[in-house]
Amino acid sequence: MRVLTIIVGELVKMFRQRGTYAGYILLAALIGMFAWGIWAEGPSAASLDRQFGDDMVVGGNTISGAVVSYMLLRVPVAVNVFIPLLVSMIAGGLIAGEAQRGTLRAMMVRPIHRWAAVLAKACAAFIHSTSLVLFMGVLSLLVGYIVFGGGDLVAVEGGLRIFTEWDGIRRLALAYGITALTMCSVAALALFCSTIFEHPLTASGVTVGFLIVSGALMLIPSFEWLRPHLLTTHLNAFKHVFERDIVWAEVRYDLIYVLYYTLAAVGGTLLVFQRKDITC
Repeated sequence: MRVLTIIVGELVKMFRQRGTYAGYILLAALIGMFAWGIWAEGPSAASLDRQFGDDMVVGGNTISGAVVSYMLLRVPVAVNVFIPLLVSMIAGGLIAGEAQRGTLRAMMVRPIHRWAAVLAKACAAFIHSTSLVLFMGVLSLLVGYIVFGGGDLVAVEGGLRIFTEWDGIRRLALAYGITALTMCSVAALALFCSTIFEHPLTASGVTVGFLIVSGALMLIPSFEWLRPHLLTTHLNAFKHVFERDIVWAEVRYDLIYVLYYTLAAVGGTLLVFQRKDITC
């Protein structure tokens, strides 16, 4: 059986489950509340005055559809907690959940290689995590345009940056694409945990716990030497896109670490799954 066929089968099984759509619904609710909060009492020109001093004069509305999408991406809880939680909930059940239901045993009765099954599940997890990030990006931009209309992108990354509307949308697309790649590493970690633990909730919980511990270590001065090697350090790789000139060297540096984590997690999943007793 070809790997592509197995991937399609994994995607069909994934999107047949109602729990898969819970992530998109929760993201839509988050985006709606976020836009409403900005509309009700969100940032205005006054907030920029407070940040950059009295010498700066801002006229007109500083909030546009692109700004809403940008601000949502910069909310730490969204990229570092909320989306990883949604990703790990699904990826953590791809193996543990099927093993618990008994469908994994039935799957392995077929004449397929175990490595092919792992790669198919990894690809399905990557597609799901990417779709969540892109869904957040497209919907936040759409809602932002409906509520606030078009306009320039006002970004704050090491100083005030104002991009034209189309340049801002281009940078947003690149930023969300980079974020999708970083979320693939979270999906790979959750898949690895799914081969170790028998319960999908445990697998997803350990994955999120790993990210929380990693984030906590970033804040402890004694572990400053470890900070460059932590996954959470590189989950915000998108921020380099909003510099005046995109810092491609920094983007590559972050994505290389993300790739290392992804390959290590997928490799660990292959090793554990090859030895896993699922036929008796």
